[in-house]
Amino acid sequence: MDGLRLHLGCGSVYKPGYVNVDSSRNSNADIIATASRLPFLSESADTIEAYHLLEHFDLVHCRYVLSEWFRVLRPEGSLTVETPDLRKSAKKLASRKPHAQRTTLQWMFGIDSPGFQHKTAFTDELISHVLKEVGYEGIRNRRPKTHLYEPGLRIECRRPQSAARSLFMIGLRGKLIQELAIDDSYVMVPLEKHLEDLRMMIPRDGRVNAELADHMIARSSACHPALGVALLEELASRGDTAPNDLGPRLRLLTGLVAAELHKRAFTLWAKSKKNGNVTKEFEAFSDRLERALLEALKNPRKKPANLDYIMSLEATDIPLLDIDLVLMEGKKALNRGVRDFHEGRHREARDAMLSALAINPDIVLAYWNLARLGIALGRDRSESIEFYTKAARLAPNARLREKIKKESELASSVAERAHVEPISEHDLADL
Repeated sequence: MDGLRLHLGCGSVYKPGYVNVDSSRNSNADIIATASRLPFLSESADTIEAYHLLEHFDLVHCRYVLSEWFRVLRPEGSLTVETPDLRKSAKKLASRKPHAQRTTLQWMFGIDSPGFQHKTAFTDELISHVLKEVGYEGIRNRRPKTHLYEPGLRIECRRPQSAARSLFMIGLRGKLIQELAIDDSYVMVPLEKHLEDLRMMIPRDGRVNAELADHMIARSSACHPALGVALLEELASRGDTAPNDLGPRLRLLTGLVAAELHKRAFTLWAKSKKNGNVTKEFEAFSDRLERALLEALKNPRKKPANLDYIMSLEATDIPLLDIDLVLMEGKKALNRGVRDFHEGRHREARDAMLSALAINPDIVLAYWNLARLGIALGRDRSESIEFYTKAARLAPNARLREKIKKESELASSVAERAHVEPISEHDLADL
């Protein structure tokens, strides 16, 4: 007798001999469930087929969906997916007259109706890459068998017999969904970058010794302590951490989650003196935080004195302590300053620009606007000259550098103007 065969995202199409699954109650599904959380035991399915389902998830969520399918498949179990072919569809779209493009546009992007929106699209190289990242093997590109009215991809692959490292990451992803309770791609994209760094640390046989486990937990907790909790739980479930240390370490990490360590560490980052390249500075800052966490993990029964100062700081909101998100917070502060400047709230604008530079000291526009704000506020001209000098030094090209220098030389005449306007990112793009 054949094993369990799943037809996921069945919609109105019922496939006999399969358990048909869909998230919509208006479908012909045997079971109502989401593709990212299936109500089946691990290693219970021989076959999974999903026709035109993956494109309904954005790219970062696809990894979690494919991880869930990997969990449910037995070793050597097969996966078949079909999805629009982005490359061929784009070529077809470009070759057609505007009135004939509607069907291909809907094929690529979906329609604004429940269950019909598309969030991503694949080339054969991209979908193969994502499948390999999750852990599938034997990936083959076949001729599509469904939805033949537009260009599609059909990919067949299987779960390998041995997949220790992949199963480790799949288990971790599953715990993270519960621990962090996030599905915001803005946060999940940098989180996946961190998970990829972790994956590269794990030996192919999936065995993690105690020293490596401590380093992985410390690094993860520096990003977000809930990630450290999920990692510790996954290691414990595999027997990769000493049982007598589990309770104290879990209490330490859950305490850091409750205290929002990552948000207080972000406050410390903003307060820290920075010199040179901001990315390298952040790496060094993260390394120091990781070492402090590693020391606390080695003595989890003691109060982590090395984290006392961080824990005394106010929490500044950020979803993860990640360089891309940190730089985005700097950009947000800059643009708050531009708005305040434009609306005549000069002192508030100055505070926002200084906050932006505390987060990221490499923002040309923050220095340039501070120079102009000095003029608007009637401050000492030398201060504006200093800000102009810093802006010119950080200018990305010679043309912009010369423009800033020229404005700096005319600062005294600019000061005589009744009104000084801010310069925004859009202004910078036009220069």
